Amino acid sequence: MADHGLKKVLVYFNLTSDARLFARELPHTLRQLAATAPHLVPTTQPETLFVHGEDTPPSSARRPSPASPKPTPRS
Repeated sequence: MADHGLKKVLVYFNLTSDARLFARELPHTLRQLAATAPHLVPTTQPETLFVHGEDTPPSSARRPSPASPKPTPRS
């Protein structure tokens, strides 16, 4: 992030348990980074958001994307 000036990063995990572990360990990792390589510590406080697939709205509640085919009317 420091090398490229990134302010936001999206991290994806296949397993929910891995995502929870990452979110829990991130503050510790940043503390370790500050002690060992302070020049790599982000200048902004990271915000960790956790989204699980079960929290995704049902497909009927989602708006179709512009690339989605339009439903064909039934007669």
